[in-house]
Amino acid sequence: MVADEIRSERLIFKNFSELSEEEKQIIAKSWGNPINSRYNGSSEAPIDQVNDIASYSLPTEWGMFYKYVVLQETGEVVGTCRFGKWYKSDSASVWDFGFNVLLKYWFKGYGTEIVKTIVEVAKSEGIEKVISAADIENFGSYKSMFKNGMKFKGYDKDEDYEFEIDLTKEQIVQSQEALDQEWQSILEKAEKDLGKKRYKLIMDDFKNIRKLVTKIQDGGDEDKLIKEYLAELGEAKSLKLRG
Repeated sequence: MVADEIRSERLIFKNFSELSEEEKQIIAKSWGNPINSRYNGSSEAPIDQVNDIASYSLPTEWGMFYKYVVLQETGEVVGTCRFGKWYKSDSASVWDFGFNVLLKYWFKGYGTEIVKTIVEVAKSEGIEKVISAADIENFGSYKSMFKNGMKFKGYDKDEDYEFEIDLTKEQIVQSQEALDQEWQSILEKAEKDLGKKRYKLIMDDFKNIRKLVTKIQDGGDEDKLIKEYLAELGEAKSLKLRG
């Protein structure tokens, strides 16, 4: 049975039912952030979603676990995740997952650590396969999956990029050169699928977001910096910003 509290190298995973009101607001703000929420695909109010999940019994009736993630060192909220029975499969031995990292904690490897922990928990629970998908433009998410040995499978029916790992098979340790080549092939496919112009716009935007996050991590006002970023981006002419 999945533990109520899970620890990784730097993080602690806790049940949503343990959230304080302040932590709920922090998570809701992250989910509603126009950069974080770009790929959420939900029209619900973030705080309503947080409150609903906090009221769930775990696992839910559909076999899903929801955790919020904090730093071991300080107890600060880093992000959230869900994992459990894949809704597209009748098998209880196939899991999928999703995760979100607060903007100020981007580019620190926390997404990769969250995915690693989920895969490890799945293996300890006797799960045979873990599958997840990311929007074709969500390079950060599928890089986190790739780094944890999940293999690129192509488009799923929602036209997202799907990755999976078969936990019944021994994982082959690849050289860094082979991994780099494999990752490059994924990027080349994304460029082909998106088109060169769109691909370049996304990559340029990614660089701008990295600069924005660096300013936030240096103590800048997150709300102000996001407004400035959106103003520079204009009316989302080049990118699909939701929220």
